[in-house]
Amino acid sequence: MTDTTDAALDALVKRLNDKCEREFSYDRDADEAADAITALRARLADAYARGVHAALHEFDTGTEWMEIRDAIRALASAPPAPVVGVKPLVWIRHPTAEVWRCDTLIGTYKIFAVKHPVSWDFDGLDNEGISLSTSKMAQSHEAAKAAAQSDYEARILAALLPQAEGRDA
Repeated sequence: MTDTTDAALDALVKRLNDKCEREFSYDRDADEAADAITALRARLADAYARGVHAALHEFDTGTEWMEIRDAIRALASAPPAPVVGVKPLVWIRHPTAEVWRCDTLIGTYKIFAVKHPVSWDFDGLDNEGISLSTSKMAQSHEAAKAAAQSDYEARILAALLPQAEGRDA
């Protein structure tokens, strides 16, 4: 898997800068080298953002240039890391008591703020139909909601696989 982090791109640009400094070692070429590096950085940013390989076609000679070109192309064509978020729980308040409820596909969350400390519960079933229950305390109903949301996110995210490990289409 290609490393597409900012650090990897920065290391690649540094390697390219070093190569350009060696190639353009004469004083008269210093401005040309700086301009070439600036232009290349702009093309790299564009290629990385759009996955365009054509911006890199002129780097076709020399082993080091080819390695740099191939690394840049790999970075430019790597799919973006998937961004996954979990929707917030939607709470329904009981009309006459300090009790909130949220039904989800994986179970039901409840908050009881009738007395201190506040408690929050989760009731659901595992894959085999066995009851999963959680009951915890919190300092306020806001803290209970935050703790329940965190529990919900952990349960949902634990069920996901990274894209590379997912099932074949």
